[in-house]
Amino acid sequence: FGGFDLRGADGAPVPLSSTKAKALLAYLAARPGVAVPRAKIATLLWADRGEEQARASLRQTLSVLRRVLGDADGRIVVSSAGGLNLDRDALDVDLAAFEGAAESGTKDGLERAASLYQGPFLDGAEVQSEPFEEWLRGERARLAARAAEAITKLLNLGPGNGDRAAALALSAKLLRIDPLREDVHRAVMRLHLEDGSWNEAVRQFKECEAVLDAELGVAPGA
Repeated sequence: FGGFDLRGADGAPVPLSSTKAKALLAYLAARPGVAVPRAKIATLLWADRGEEQARASLRQTLSVLRRVLGDADGRIVVSSAGGLNLDRDALDVDLAAFEGAAESGTKDGLERAASLYQGPFLDGAEVQSEPFEEWLRGERARLAARAAEAITKLLNLGPGNGDRAAALALSAKLLRIDPLREDVHRAVMRLHLEDGSWNEAVRQFKECEAVLDAELGVAPGA
């Protein structure tokens, strides 16, 4: 979430310059343990090339990825008759942790999900392959909607111990996902008023007014 970031067990960044290698790892990480046929991956990432050239590019990219991961024995990116898959236990993936936390429905789980969502899925990725871009757009929309749902549920539970700061931070994150949520703008205004911050409440109203006008050509409700 928020852009590609690969780190070692010690937390140090692991440099991976190949855009296609990043895309390959991210695609497999989004479905850990599930074997994806090589032909499907080749078409997904190299749609502008013939079948043989696409497969050759996949082999080269896989070699680069395994070298960076120190995966000469293929224990991380597993190759089988069914295709390629990522070993579930080889990497910690924020997406997998987010899905599990959101699915739990508990307050702790929802808080964990909200914390993990640091921005759009693979934000800034430019793979220049329409099938991959189409998949990416779908995943971004799905995950943003799931994050919004988790944050909304968390807000509906109410901030712990009257923690307005936490509620404001969650609301701000929700509005970054969906700035058209008039109900959230209204809740933020109410929180500011409860805190005696009249100017901040007015500022929030102006922000709501501007985004509704720009995106929908309508004014806020009474």
